[in-house]
Amino acid sequence: MDIIFAVSKPIPVEEIIANIDIASRTALSEGTTSITEPGIGTIQGIGNSPLDLHAYLTARERGVLGVRAQVMPYITTVAEVLAGHEDHGYALSLGARTGLGDDWVKIGPLKVLTDGSLIGRSAAMTCCYHEDTTSGFMAWEAAELEPILRGAHAAGFRLAAHAIGDLAVEQVLDIYERLQRDLPRPDARHRIEHLSVVSDAQIARVAALGVIPVPQGRFISELGDGVIRAMGPDRLPLAYRFKSLLDAGIEVPGSSDTPVVDGSPILGIHDLVNRRTAGGIPFVPEESISAAQAVHAYTVGSAYASCEEKDKGMIAPGMLADFVVLSDDLLQVAADRINTVEVTMTVVGGKVAYTA
Repeated sequence: MDIIFAVSKPIPVEEIIANIDIASRTALSEGTTSITEPGIGTIQGIGNSPLDLHAYLTARERGVLGVRAQVMPYITTVAEVLAGHEDHGYALSLGARTGLGDDWVKIGPLKVLTDGSLIGRSAAMTCCYHEDTTSGFMAWEAAELEPILRGAHAAGFRLAAHAIGDLAVEQVLDIYERLQRDLPRPDARHRIEHLSVVSDAQIARVAALGVIPVPQGRFISELGDGVIRAMGPDRLPLAYRFKSLLDAGIEVPGSSDTPVVDGSPILGIHDLVNRRTAGGIPFVPEESISAAQAVHAYTVGSAYASCEEKDKGMIAPGMLADFVVLSDDLLQVAADRINTVEVTMTVVGGKVAYTA
């Protein structure tokens, strides 16, 4: 990928803005009013350009950013800065970190990829994949990663670590626990993106540490058949454990990871409730949740995950006037028909942004 990115990136700013315009209109048509962009400011992997944030701000100024955006700088965009007389931290230029911005464009957590994927058998696992000799790999050595995350934590960043395999999850939880022990921050709400394979003990640690897990329901249908083959029958019950996270008292958001899979919240809700792969195979059905719980995840849960629950997540006086109108009631339609519900109108900031 780095060989390809060396000749395809950085993407020109005008092209990024055009892409934001297209993506905004798509998101609005699917009933999305806010997004979290998990990795900007780098040409390695998930970023487009060092000028990603400039592109988002320009898109907003031109009126083509149709959704509210919390953007995550990638870990390689931060530099060591003097945060105090003795403590050092890692922040963006001028000391910028999580929280800078407004209701439309805001700097969110610092993002880092720690392992790979399940269907690629590159996610870091505690044992080998089914009928295989590989257990995946860590993208960072803990000794290299922890000082940067420690500095970012000290500088005021929230952290968001992509961790899919249970070994990667364990290493991230260990780091988060040490950071809070040595440099306690109330309600830090560090995140783990995906948390795809996780044990009961790890779920208990997530709850105890106040970490926000960010799983993706749509992975079940679009990636589930490959995950079944990679995990095998004995380990499969550890995958995509949405209900177990809720049962542990954790506020869990809805998420898509688009463009890896379809970004539609309605399709994500459908999969969280029905849990069937594209091949029609039930995928750990005991982890199914109700439509009400899934809607809560995509509204209240997502607002909480971005530390915006005082402004978003429900229709109430004083909240931002962001909402959608649907063709049917998601709480009344038959479970296997949730994916047929259509978005007829999307309102952002009290203004109609999309009509079918």
